[in-house]
Amino acid sequence: MLRRLAPAMLLAFFVLGTAPAAASHVACGDVITQDTMLDSDLSCPGDGLLIAADGVTLDLGGHTISGPAAGFSAGVKVQHDVTLQDVTIRRGTIRGFEVGVLAEGGDGLAVRRLAITNNVTGIVIDISFDVVVRHNVIADNSGLGLFVLDSNTVRVTGNLALRNAGDGIHFGGEVSSSVAEGNVASGNGDDGIEVAEFVVGETPNRLARNLATDNGDLGIDAVAGTIDGGGNRAFGNGNPLQCLNIDCG
Repeated sequence: MLRRLAPAMLLAFFVLGTAPAAASHVACGDVITQDTMLDSDLSCPGDGLLIAADGVTLDLGGHTISGPAAGFSAGVKVQHDVTLQDVTIRRGTIRGFEVGVLAEGGDGLAVRRLAITNNVTGIVIDISFDVVVRHNVIADNSGLGLFVLDSNTVRVTGNLALRNAGDGIHFGGEVSSSVAEGNVASGNGDDGIEVAEFVVGETPNRLARNLATDNGDLGIDAVAGTIDGGGNRAFGNGNPLQCLNIDCG
């Protein structure tokens, strides 16, 4: 069914939604310290935007932030030298960066209804807590789609991870008490979904109701100890096992 849906239809379904009443004009490299909605596309020679205050919602308003396609850069970066709380990034497209969305240290981050396409890595969540990654299209990135590491209580739900060169969704490093549920991972070059590490003494991660098809290796590759929440399905993947340590019947 996914193959029969036009890319524009997928993006519209995930990205569009109710918008705030007013928009703001910002430029590449701006530091965002209050609720902001873009009023135009941005084409950036380096980094896109930096969020540097608690409680900020950055609403792309359906617009696109495009990057330089060379050198290290991030489309939207959450300031990493302080622990920001309750930051939301939503509703738009981010493409052409080393990392589409980069969050290194935060509490209460939400990444919603974005199209993260044609970056090297789509989304990186590092040393963060109480994170929601929901209803995003993470597609055609030349490395990993979503990379979560050294984080706790991350909820990855209802995303499309499509045609990324590496894993579609990857939990690596010391990730615990986190869940991937209701995602579709299809056409990725390596595993559709991988949970790579079990953290002794911490609550294991849980996988439930994910669909993994036509990936290069396993549909779902979970380290022993991962909680099987049921309802996972996998077929057409390159590895005949389809799933490891998860029932994908």
